Amino acid sequence: MSELIKLATHEELQLEQLENNLKKAVELYEILYLQFYNYDLSEFTDELVLQNLYQKSMKAQSHCDELKLKADKLRVSIHNKQTSIRALCQAILQIARQGISISYKRSKDKCPPGRNVYGESLKTIIWEARNQSIHHEEGNFKTSVQDCFYHLESEIGADIIPFSSHPNRNYSKEIIWLLGWTDYSKYYIDMISLLGEEN
Repeated sequence: MSELIKLATHEELQLEQLENNLKKAVELYEILYLQFYNYDLSEFTDELVLQNLYQKSMKAQSHCDELKLKADKLRVSIHNKQTSIRALCQAILQIARQGISISYKRSKDKCPPGRNVYGESLKTIIWEARNQSIHHEEGNFKTSVQDCFYHLESEIGADIIPFSSHPNRNYSKEIIWLLGWTDYSKYYIDMISLLGEEN
């Protein structure tokens, strides 16, 4: 679990870097694109000046093409990184949920609630978030999953968990960050509160 959490956190840092690189590439592309298409060659009559401007325009066009290609590659990398992070976070939730399931013979009700997280118990968030992430593509959730996510959306905001408008999205990453499980010690303390020292 420690390695999964480290890997998810590392992947998130790489994702932030990719997003920054994409933003810079898009900004530079827009600047060069505007320069290229804003040349009004009709103002110039000198053939050397026109030739010089034409060459600059061609260089700008070539650079724009390179930047567009770079931006497209970055978008693909970002999508792949996001998918990877969500898979790792889903695995973390699955392991935590299995801990509860094994320790309390598949009965969530026998498990202590754990700390309060935005009005929901820790055990409820683990249980329902795991179910949501595993079945997110189906979009057909039990009432307990819906109740948990609608409550979190109202408490945290639809900008973070827009469950009512996007129920088919995998929210495992948002839940892991919400729980503060970006290092193993926080996860360990939470799981001890639910499972006890012996488990």
